[in-house]
Amino acid sequence: MSGACDSERIRSLIARIAHLADDGTVEEYCAQFAPDAEWEMPEDPRTSMAARTARGVDEIARGARERRAAGTVGEGSHTRHVVNCSAIDVADDGESATAVSLWQFYVRTDEAPRVVNMGRYLDEFTRVGGRWVLAKRTIRLG
Repeated sequence: MSGACDSERIRSLIARIAHLADDGTVEEYCAQFAPDAEWEMPEDPRTSMAARTARGVDEIARGARERRAAGTVGEGSHTRHVVNCSAIDVADDGESATAVSLWQFYVRTDEAPRVVNMGRYLDEFTRVGGRWVLAKRTIRLG
């Protein structure tokens, strides 16, 4: 596989994760992660979210369910993740990659959308069963 083709698959994966965070099921969302993936988020005073590090897909799923139960994301929350400007580097072996992406988080998308936060995703990817999955996401605010 070519690096350009892999980059497009990874770019699509980054977008899919954002879409599923907003509109998909927790199971669909978690299927995009490696089984031993890590997800790190600092405290976010703008959305009242505590700092959190989740290790493994079960902890990632638990966090996603908590955020949905709180109405922070998911169906009926009227929120939206927008991710762009992804710079992707595929390793020479074609089995791992990194990306830096810019993101914005919108609320009240049903009435008067407004950005409440933005930052960077520092992502690491790996192949599992021949497909790209997210191995680690470190979220930076600002």
